[in-house]
Parts: sequence; structure tokens; C-alpha cells
Amino acid sequence: GAFDFPVLSDKDRSVASRYGVYRPKVGEAPEWEVHGTFVIDRKGIVRWANTGDEPFIGNATILGELARIENRNPDTEKRP
Repeated sequence: GAFDFPVLSDKDRSVASRYGVYRPKVGEAPEWEVHGTFVIDRKGIVRWANTGDEPFIGNATILGELARIENRNPDTEKRP
């Protein structure tokens, strides 16, 4: 479905490398990667991050962080 916010697809893993969740094979060191989920504000600042062996599935947490960044309270706002 469509999103009301940008979502990054990082096929070459260049961004993952910069965010510390991917390292290519170098010499004897094997390739290494973990899952990373990041909430980045409109100024480009990482406001929330989760990294680990399993994909992050706490969508309510992410939505709460987005609401907090935008100074919104999703529990009190009217929903359609």
C-alpha cells in the first residue's frame, strides 16, 4: 500500500553500512548484517532506532514515535 512518508529501499546496502547494520566481507572477516529500523525526523536526525537479529514488528511503537516527533497524541486525536 501507499505510505504518507518516505520509506528507504537500500538494495546496494550503502545506507545500511553508514547506519552500522551491514559490513561487507573484507579479507578474512565475513559479511555481517542485522535488521535495522529507524525513525528519522524531517531534519534528518535519527530519533528512534531498533537493530537486531529479527525484523522489528512493533508498528505501534513506530507510529507512537512518529506522533511524538510531530507533537501529536494519537490517543486523543479523532480517527476517521
